Amino acid sequence: LLDDFNRPNGSLGANWFEVNPGAYTIQSDAVRMTDSTSGVGIWSSTRFGANQQACVRFTSLVDSGFVGLALKSSHNNVSPSSVVFVVMRSSSDLEVWTYDSANDMVQWGITPGSMSPGDVLGAIARSDGTVEAYVNTTQVLTVDLDGWGHETSDGYIGITGEAIGSPVTVDDFGGGD
Repeated sequence: LLDDFNRPNGSLGANWFEVNPGAYTIQSDAVRMTDSTSGVGIWSSTRFGANQQACVRFTSLVDSGFVGLALKSSHNNVSPSSVVFVVMRSSSDLEVWTYDSANDMVQWGITPGSMSPGDVLGAIARSDGTVEAYVNTTQVLTVDLDGWGHETSDGYIGITGEAIGSPVTVDDFGGGD
């Protein structure tokens, strides 16, 4: 566990960099993603190795949009030039995407999935380019990022999301090598 968000309402805090400031706020000891605002929050205090993991607990679900994790982010204080996203869409699809400045967004995998409040979304990004996605402790998707160009990189982890129509909240962010 890196952040339980148990602190007064307000910004994410000193250990976080927000690519879109204001997209996330602490409310009632959880992170609230505001309506119609997308963003990435990067855990900026630690750069993790090429084998890394991240997880977050859903306290409410997104009606429309997506919410999930960022891994292998190239930067912790400016918009990343490369990053892996593992997200749950409102359509109940679990998806793996990459972003890099040369190729923009590329989808690498999708599978039907479902989550309920209290469930944990987890992801492991390995140095060989394999990305595994979990709901609680069940592995639900594996993709190979071979050819992406940044699959062997180290980097930062974080959260990502866009809540459309109603806010979504997550809690208990964790991760590491």
